[in-house]
Amino acid sequence: MELNQIKNESFKKPRIVIMGGTFNPPHIAHLICAEEVYDRLKFDKVIFIPSARPPHKNADDIIDPYHRHMMTLLATADNNHFEVSKIELDRPGRSYTIETVKRNKKKYITITLKYIG
Repeated sequence: MELNQIKNESFKKPRIVIMGGTFNPPHIAHLICAEEVYDRLKFDKVIFIPSARPPHKNADDIIDPYHRHMMTLLATADNNHFEVSKIELDRPGRSYTIETVKRNKKKYITITLKYIG
């Protein structure tokens, strides 16, 4: 391996994709979509972010956010490149994608971050 190749590999930014959604409940299509994006676009990790209080859905029509978070953890548990975040559950008020993107850009400043959802 050449020196330039070693330098490029050691300084390569991790590539993370965010998969946002209500996950009410999480299902096989969510997992297939995330796996396809991970595999085909060569990401290092997929982070699932259940929407805590989506503005476009009636709270009475969706499962409690903490239960959806736990279901998402269970659905992704056997995949070592999937992770689940509570970033929206920890924030008060409605869950707006733009706010989540802004917070993640600050949190993951040294990586390549993409969003699907």
